Amino acid sequence: MATISIVSTMHSELGQCNVDELVRILDYLSPEVIFEEIRPSDFESRYDNEALHSLEMRAIKKYLKIKPVVQVPVDDYAALDGVGSASNSLFEYASLNSREHRELMRVQDEEIFKYGFFYLNSPEGEALNSKIQEVFEDVIMQSGDTTLRNQLSIWNKAIKHRESSMIENIYDFARNNQFTNGVFLVGSAHKSKLIEFISNGSLDDDQIDWVFTFPEA
Repeated sequence: MATISIVSTMHSELGQCNVDELVRILDYLSPEVIFEEIRPSDFESRYDNEALHSLEMRAIKKYLKIKPVVQVPVDDYAALDGVGSASNSLFEYASLNSREHRELMRVQDEEIFKYGFFYLNSPEGEALNSKIQEVFEDVIMQSGDTTLRNQLSIWNKAIKHRESSMIENIYDFARNNQFTNGVFLVGSAHKSKLIEFISNGSLDDDQIDWVFTFPEA
């Protein structure tokens, strides 16, 4: 059985949430396989263009100089029509119309800046993420705007599909490849839903031993 640690990340640097810190965490976990939040169809083109490199990609490239690993892009999904414009409209509306949402986002940025990945992966960090999502959805539902509500439905459907797809792709890899230790680097907003999906018992649990807690690297 393979052990896979889920590590919440950000896609761009912010204070202690930076490339060197993520490399240090990878070095501590010493994975044979790194599962990445990238679509297979985008993998080569994004790695070939430095302007498109996320924090995670830059950290992985640096870590590869320390230890060879197998990279597995798992964000394999078909984008739903209108999801891009829907997300932009929703987040813009929440930011402009909810003081609570703006304040929660400010606090989150401050904590991430000071404590980096350890905050992102802490119970406090996950709780704040959940609160931000709760406030975000409440603002949209209370807007009285049918278009926004429909966009929220599109957005939630797309995210749910992405998250289930990523986990199913990891299980597919584990069924067809032997390895002992892996890491799944994924944006922090997804972690609680991924844990919920994994824990609902619908997947083959004897394939993977999931680690949700963050190591004291």
